[in-house]
Amino acid sequence: MKKAIRILFVEDVARDVDLILAALRGGGLAFRFKRVQTRRRYVYESEHHPPDLILSDYGIPGLGGFTALAIARKKCPRVPVVLVSDQIGVGAIIDTLRSGATGCVLKRRLDVNLPHVVRRALSEADDNTTAPKSRWLNRASVVFWRPTLEIALATKTALTRCAISDRSGPQ
Repeated sequence: MKKAIRILFVEDVARDVDLILAALRGGGLAFRFKRVQTRRRYVYESEHHPPDLILSDYGIPGLGGFTALAIARKKCPRVPVVLVSDQIGVGAIIDTLRSGATGCVLKRRLDVNLPHVVRRALSEADDNTTAPKSRWLNRASVVFWRPTLEIALATKTALTRCAISDRSGPQ
């Protein structure tokens, strides 16, 4: 029997909660989740009950993607953070990855992409031999629903390639 993934879920729209949970179940993931909608509750849960994974809506007022990511880096730095969004631009995706997000998924294709991104995020978190900076530099993909597009990122230490693709499912 697989161990259930403990997910801290930052989402303010009930319908989106249902869609995301259905995508995770449809992808065959066993999980338990705690949903939070306020910064105060998110900080408390991050600090006192660190999850295996944080899924955060990118656009919650007062607790959007960058805020949730910054709090996670302080309270539970080894926990992967995957941002979920209705609409997010390529520039914002790049900024979230540079800030330490493990992935970013658009809500309109959750069923196809979210389980894949969650598995990858958890796999990276389990790899204790790779330094956090190296994990960021080795990210394989950012899931974004457009025709295949590659963007080169210049960083202080390396050039990182992010593949932005329209996946037809896990490969």
